[in-house]
Amino acid sequence: MIDEHGMKLGIPAAYVWLAMDRFVDHKDGLVRISYSKLSELTGQSERSVIRHVKKLIDSGYATLVSRGNSSKRSNVYQMTIPRVAKLNRSTSDTGDRGTSDTGGINL
Repeated sequence: MIDEHGMKLGIPAAYVWLAMDRFVDHKDGLVRISYSKLSELTGQSERSVIRHVKKLIDSGYATLVSRGNSSKRSNVYQMTIPRVAKLNRSTSDTGDRGTSDTGGINL
């Protein structure tokens, strides 16, 4: 995650993504977490966490499913990983996939 996507997001936002990923409910695939809990986990201010979560949503790394209210402070998110690398679909005359040090993945 950090290597592939950290350059696109920046390390602080990638760190928020990793913190959110720790709280995925494996029954429904959703994350229920508050900004204050993310702030506590990452050591970032709540304002920075809010900005980084917005960046994650805008970049396609998370989707806001529902927003918390005054009685229920946690937002609900669906975590995703956008595709950064594309498979090398080129073939040679023999039908073999292109060979490279990246195993056929163009970075």
